[in-house]
Amino acid sequence: MQKNKIQKSSEKTKQAPPTSVPINIPTKSNIASDIASNVVTGFAFGTGSSLARNIIDNVFHQKPETKLKQEPKTEPTLHTEYLECLKNNSEDICKTFYP
Repeated sequence: MQKNKIQKSSEKTKQAPPTSVPINIPTKSNIASDIASNVVTGFAFGTGSSLARNIIDNVFHQKPETKLKQEPKTEPTLHTEYLECLKNNSEDICKTFYP
């Protein structure tokens, strides 16, 4: 009976071997993958910032319900006058461009 007790107590004192700790082996980084990773991170950060800004603007800033429609200008612009000068070669219009 004594012998039986000794065997049981020795079984209890046995411990499992320690588990191995994973060793982080440094790997060579590829510059192309580093740049691509930074670009992707930048896009994600920019997109998130843009979404957050739009949400905040929509929540806190009230936009007017109706906007007044602006009528197009009927006055001739410098560009249209120049095109008219080229088409017709009239002295009245071309005096502005060729003194």
